Amino acid sequence: MNINSTLRAGKLIASKSLVYIFGVLSLSIMGNAFGLDGTIEIKNVIPPGQPYYSENGYTIKANGDGKCMYGVYNPASYTATYENGIGRVRVHYNASPSHGCSVKRSIQNFDVINNDTGEVTAKFEWSTVLRSCYIVVKEGPANFIVRVKRRHFEPNRLNLDCFLDLM
Repeated sequence: MNINSTLRAGKLIASKSLVYIFGVLSLSIMGNAFGLDGTIEIKNVIPPGQPYYSENGYTIKANGDGKCMYGVYNPASYTATYENGIGRVRVHYNASPSHGCSVKRSIQNFDVINNDTGEVTAKFEWSTVLRSCYIVVKEGPANFIVRVKRRHFEPNRLNLDCFLDLM
């Protein structure tokens, strides 16, 4: 092997190392930025004359710190009104293996605000583990928020459900 082939081999090894290091760095950055989307659906079916009826509906607004969360779409809030009855809030949560978030719970707390009074009526926690999502009521009137089972809802109540976008 002559000196030219040795130099060429050295350059090839150096360039492959550089490509490898750059590739690992890129994948690491992409892995930290990877996330999934979920949806919280609110179905407002409280009729006039019932306790907690709100003429202007309710707002769901993120509060507190989330764990393994990147953010909430419509971060200001989403208002569900009686006219259409259904509203959705999109959440974006971390699914990065580098932080263990792909197997840990992603958590975000939300307030339910009565648009007539501006008062926080209830609080709930949205969470997800391994492609399943959960809603847990933290504070609020008994039977005010009901976990919906895939489009079946409780009449005369504020119903919430969660869905994951598995794309």
